[in-house]
Formats: sequence, structure tokens, C-alpha cells
Amino acid sequence: MEPRKIILSNSLSPGDIVMLTATVRDLHRAYPGRFLTDVRTTAMQIWENNPHITRLGEKKGAGAILFGPVVALGG
Repeated sequence: MEPRKIILSNSLSPGDIVMLTATVRDLHRAYPGRFLTDVRTTAMQIWENNPHITRLGEKKGAGAILFGPVVALGG
């Protein structure tokens, strides 16, 4: 099965984006090899050395599922 392409979009603060890194990590731990994940955030430097991120340019990102904006719900 070919990996599914996902693009996560988040324009919140850098702290919220740091929390998103755990989501990406856990997704890839739970489903190894099932997803190609890219991000569109306001703090792209956070992702520079993340091994779970696959840069999907315009052509490679075609057909990707776009999730965003990612919003944390407090309680």
C-alpha cells in the first residue's frame, strides 16, 4: 500500500507548534510507513531536523489531505 500524504497546517504560536511535533511523532510510531507528513506552520524552524517530516512541494503534495488549522482545546 502506498503511503498517504498529509499536510498539517498551524498558524498558532510556536509553543502550540512544539506540541504538534508530538502528534506527528506518535502518528508515525503508531502507523510506521503509512504516512508522508508535511507541515505548514509559522515556525518552520521547529521542523528542520524532524525525521518524520517529508517535504511535499506543489507537485508531490498533490492529492494530500490537508488538516488545519490545528487548534488546541483547553479545559
